[in-house]
Amino acid sequence: MHIWHTLRHPPQINDPQQQYQANLLHIILWGSLILELVRSTIFLFIPGINHTMSLVATLATTLITASIFYLLYQKYIKLASFLFLVTIWLLLTIIIIFAGGSSSAIFLTYIELIIVAGFLFNGRTAFLSAILITLTGAILYLLQNQGIINPNDNINTNRLLSFATISHNFFITAILIWLNQNHFQQALLLSQQQEKALLANNNELKQIRQTMAQEIAERTRNAEEARRTAENARQLMSNQVWLAEGQATLNEHLRHQQNPQQLAINLITFICQYIGIEIGALYIFENDLLHFYAGYAYPLDSPPPIPLGSGIIGQVGQTHKPIALTELTPDNLTLISGLGQTHLPHLTTNPILYNQQLIGVITLGHQTPLSNYDYTFLKYSLDTIALAFRQTPANRKQQP
Repeated sequence: MHIWHTLRHPPQINDPQQQYQANLLHIILWGSLILELVRSTIFLFIPGINHTMSLVATLATTLITASIFYLLYQKYIKLASFLFLVTIWLLLTIIIIFAGGSSSAIFLTYIELIIVAGFLFNGRTAFLSAILITLTGAILYLLQNQGIINPNDNINTNRLLSFATISHNFFITAILIWLNQNHFQQALLLSQQQEKALLANNNELKQIRQTMAQEIAERTRNAEEARRTAENARQLMSNQVWLAEGQATLNEHLRHQQNPQQLAINLITFICQYIGIEIGALYIFENDLLHFYAGYAYPLDSPPPIPLGSGIIGQVGQTHKPIALTELTPDNLTLISGLGQTHLPHLTTNPILYNQQLIGVITLGHQTPLSNYDYTFLKYSLDTIALAFRQTPANRKQQP
């Protein structure tokens, strides 16, 4: 049972080309063996046939087929195929000699050898088989002309041999065509399956690429957001350090005993340099007037006191509210600020208050707008100046 189960299926080989050759040879061997058994069985019931010779031919064919099967299952595919072709050539040649030589109609059954050689190997092998058959036919023709091969006088035997051989040829050819069509259909089906699998893989790869692109874009956005957050945090820390250092330095100026005039010079100079102000002036409120105490890069020498309500400085001193002007021309800057001919498009004027009491006014001319941190530092500076000058004799009189 194990041998029968094994012989029912061709051997399994990793090489697809050899697997196809093994499948083809396996079916041809089974077909040839079955046809030979059928032929020998039919010949038993036909009178005039040499049954002994028929039985010997059947046994020889069976033994040769078994040998080829053995080689096939030992995976000597090419050797088994070659031996099968040689066997076909020998059997057909013997039958043709027995049937009367190359003039016999059985000679045409050599076509089976050419077809089988083409299917088992390739077109070149089929071409070589055709050359071999041509040479065989020429030799048979010469032998027949020399009288070495004599035609069989038994017409019934010749007809029966021709019928059996040609029928065998028909069946083998039909098997080969069926196998070739089945192989073509399997190859087409496999190609379609591979195409579908390739399409599915392409779609999957496309989805993977889209997913990866989205993930990369999201990670890029997250990285950019993290970078901006870190940059903002760094900038915030830097600004806070800048504020703290400025406040500490400003406070340092108050620790030393200085006269009000020198203190005012030191404070306005440090404030303008630290913020990056191009020009500035500090006015202190004494005897109902705003007196010029100190300036930074100031173009005027000892400008006159300013009454409350006069110009930008007097207006700020009267209302206790800051005024910020932008896009100023040289003419109106000189007119409203008293900063001379210096052209600075931005003017910031702030009151200096202590407990809602006017201590003075600071006015700053600058090229670019002040940032929020500049304003924060300026507000702290104003409180510091107010604290420093609240004890002047004139301001002590104004305090309740």
